[in-house]
Amino acid sequence: MHRLLLALLLAALAFAACERPERFVESGSVDLWPTDTVKFDTIFTTLPSPTQRVYLYNTTGRALRIRRVALRGLESSPFRLTLDGVAGQEHRGIELARGDSLIAFLTARTGTRTGDHDLADDFVVETENGTTTRPVVAHVLDAYVLQSPSPELVRLLGCDTTFTPDKPIVVDGPIGVAEGCTLTIEAGTRLYFTSLRSNRFGFYTSLLQVEGTLRVNETGGDTVVFSNARLTKAYRSAAGQWGGIFFTRTSQGSVVRRALIENASIGLRVDSIVGGGGTEPRLTVFDTEIRNMANFALLAVGAADFDVQAPGPPSLRAWNVLAYNTGQSVLGLAYGGHCEFYHCTFFNPRSIGGGRSEPCLGVNNFLRGEGGRVQTYPTRLVLVNSIVWGTGREELGLSLAAGPPLAANLSHNILRTERAAADLPPGTGNRLNADPLLRNPRNRDFGLADESAARGLGLPLDQLPRLPGLERDFAGQPRSNPPDAGAFQHRP
Repeated sequence: MHRLLLALLLAALAFAACERPERFVESGSVDLWPTDTVKFDTIFTTLPSPTQRVYLYNTTGRALRIRRVALRGLESSPFRLTLDGVAGQEHRGIELARGDSLIAFLTARTGTRTGDHDLADDFVVETENGTTTRPVVAHVLDAYVLQSPSPELVRLLGCDTTFTPDKPIVVDGPIGVAEGCTLTIEAGTRLYFTSLRSNRFGFYTSLLQVEGTLRVNETGGDTVVFSNARLTKAYRSAAGQWGGIFFTRTSQGSVVRRALIENASIGLRVDSIVGGGGTEPRLTVFDTEIRNMANFALLAVGAADFDVQAPGPPSLRAWNVLAYNTGQSVLGLAYGGHCEFYHCTFFNPRSIGGGRSEPCLGVNNFLRGEGGRVQTYPTRLVLVNSIVWGTGREELGLSLAAGPPLAANLSHNILRTERAAADLPPGTGNRLNADPLLRNPRNRDFGLADESAARGLGLPLDQLPRLPGLERDFAGQPRSNPPDAGAFQHRP
């Protein structure tokens, strides 16, 4: 029996050895993907370009020899070609087995020209049956670049630096404003942060750290943009691509006005927010949109003692703020603190347990230390004429330990919560679980529908603090009196 099996095995091997090698023919065509144009979207002169792929498929049912694969411009092309691991602008006699495929990698040559410009060429495949081409295009932005020495070291800017809108600014790594110094960012300036990852800490470290003062768009002109440097379609609304803006315990008197902050880990984080002193809030934010965050849109960290009955100016004051789509809370207040919010819309479309882990608004007043010891901190929260809404049944997360009192004024808001009115922090005029009927959040339209419960809900403006521009909504439309709750006044 064993001898028979051995004989059969030897016969099979002999037959395989005698099998003729596959014969490559030049008659046939290659299927290409993408099926139309190879697009790089927008790239920067100061950064290496992303890589685009072109897939070549042999669907002829036979082994095929491709005469030529090239970029039409050859060495003068603004793009570079690598085929099957071999770099070169032209490749000849490529053999592709039946049913097999190849990948061509394309990169753009940036930094060879100044000013914004477009790049174009053709990707060419020639067989005996003819020539197939795909246009290759890219739009290049001329930009400044600010680069830190390493992903873990903050590059401090000059003590009184001004960013202007003449060219975009690419931030590669952490940059910072030193204590006692001021960074002014003029209207219309665009900042793009790279996805530089720290091997030591394991997260993206391109961020803006403010130890002094940040003044953004104080004139209220064109929107200042803080975004990610990857501008291709797949990354345009992807959260967590850069760190965010971080205000340390030494920061003072910062203002963020008419800004768009998107696609970061934490949009605005204010650390040790109580105890800054002075007559101004540590951070003032208004007419600003914060979206697509891996963690929080706004995170205020207290961890300090103060008198809730005579606290002085709030450490964080915000109005006409639209914040939405986060992986944790849209607004988080950790370890107590003193914050005020007027006419804000906080909305989270992600499902709890699915795309996020926390309610839309989360507040706690304690810090658990070693051995389980709990340290509590005073908390003062003002939330007036605002909307806190999301897909969860409980969007108001209150985690409060016994200790210093909670001084709160939650009034004339729409709140989504399972709590009874008697179990909420002090306040009047709230509408619980009344759908604000935002027009079309999926398409970023957060205006109010005609039947919205937010219409006419707000406390009259003369009963609110006198804040710049509060008489108009996020879109610049005049508010009625009494006004609608949220960042947007209803428009027909």
